[in-house]
Amino acid sequence: MKKDIVKTINEVLKEIDGLEPLVEFKEPMPELSQEMLYGLAQIYTIKGFRDYLQNSYLKAMKNAALSSDNELLGSFFKGRAITIKELLSKAKKSYEEFEKVTRLKKNAVKEGEKQESGQPERERVS
Repeated sequence: MKKDIVKTINEVLKEIDGLEPLVEFKEPMPELSQEMLYGLAQIYTIKGFRDYLQNSYLKAMKNAALSSDNELLGSFFKGRAITIKELLSKAKKSYEEFEKVTRLKKNAVKEGEKQESGQPERERVS
């Protein structure tokens, strides 16, 4: 994305918010980095954070239902609920992937320690 477009987007965001945006706009990354995935996994790992997001999702769904007579407000809360749900889903998926990798590493270390200590390797059943 050209720098002029990014500058224009940031100027428009300032007008919309009336304040400096929390995060200045820049070209989004096409894929999540390992660091981002680890951060998502941590969201799911921390029960208080996970509970907060789940509660925020429930509030957004409730507000969407209560705002059914106001299409704009209902759409706003529905969009908020969808965003939170996607965040929770990606956090859970990242958490499960990191847990799987951690288990595989632990099993590999245990097997390596057994082989170093002279214990025979277990036969694999197919």
